[in-house]
Amino acid sequence: MTEDEAETIAKLAAAMRQRSNTGGRYGPVMRYGRLFTPGTEIPAVADQRNTGYPGKNAYRLAMDSGLLYAEGYARVNRGITTYSAWCLDDETVVHPGLSRPGTAYFGVALRTDYVRQVYESYPDNDHPQGGFRYVFGGQVVDPATDIILDLGRDIPSWVREWALSGQPHPGGDGEAPAWVREELLRFGDRRPMNPDPYLQLFVQPVSQRSAAPLPMSYARYLIRFDYHGGIWLSCSGRTGGVSSDNGTRLNKIQDGDGLDTLIRWADEHRLGCEWAWCPGDEREHPERTVQKRAEVHLQWTRDFLAHRSFAKLHRLDYNVWDAWLHPVHPEGQIVKEEPPVLLTRNGVSYEMALTAVFRAMGDEIPEEFAVVYLY
Repeated sequence: MTEDEAETIAKLAAAMRQRSNTGGRYGPVMRYGRLFTPGTEIPAVADQRNTGYPGKNAYRLAMDSGLLYAEGYARVNRGITTYSAWCLDDETVVHPGLSRPGTAYFGVALRTDYVRQVYESYPDNDHPQGGFRYVFGGQVVDPATDIILDLGRDIPSWVREWALSGQPHPGGDGEAPAWVREELLRFGDRRPMNPDPYLQLFVQPVSQRSAAPLPMSYARYLIRFDYHGGIWLSCSGRTGGVSSDNGTRLNKIQDGDGLDTLIRWADEHRLGCEWAWCPGDEREHPERTVQKRAEVHLQWTRDFLAHRSFAKLHRLDYNVWDAWLHPVHPEGQIVKEEPPVLLTRNGVSYEMALTAVFRAMGDEIPEEFAVVYLY
């Protein structure tokens, strides 16, 4: 990993923590992004009027050439980091519209059918300044079917968690602490390792591994910002690997605490953790990183439906969930429950399960509802 690549990711991670949600463009790139190798051959843009529309340019080049479409953050002239789109020849960037290649590319490689579907959903695509701009920014993406997961170089999972699990604090300095850059540079060049069992079905095997990953027993240890101040290492085993305030807070992270310190804290906690499945020196199976299954109920909070669940999520495996809608309808003073309806196929991430519920409820989703964890 180069200095420019580490700086690009650190800036994105810091900006992500100042956002009130993980949607938009920041969230998908921070959650699923990979590093790609800057290219040396920059094709000319056929229509110079579109030089300010990198998403449309990259889409057209991808469709004409058979290259893959990707979008995310690029470090370009004079060290400026900007959101952009490009094409991929294997893992090498082909960036239309630039006079010289960027020095860092952190983004998401997307499947061609999905990109074409998003593009065709926009009107006025033939207008030079209308229609499609980018894929991310409102579209729902399913990592199992829409993203090419085994392409590009990985980044440390604890940097992703630091960016995604912290509480937003608008008005901050927007700078990542020094340990983020240090961990990125120490991480080196690694391939994506061992996706969730459900996502593994969509990933091609990698013949050579550059470094061994941490055992899956560490996957439930997250770095979280606490409302009472500071950044803490927490155990999410109780919530099935999902970042939540219901997790167990372990130790406050200070300047100078590196990965070795976090691993030591996790090892000390594992000895008495009821969610541990294997001893600390054994490789845990991805599907057994916690001992018990988790269930989440989404409940009404008002009127006669209070405390009734309108949807339920079940943890099937590590970070693999399903979602069920529980329709009800009143008959006089009696509330009758209809048979539950499965909303997801085969199991999805926690975020996609929630998205499926919100999509199915539509305008009927209550403005306020309770999230109840069962263990």
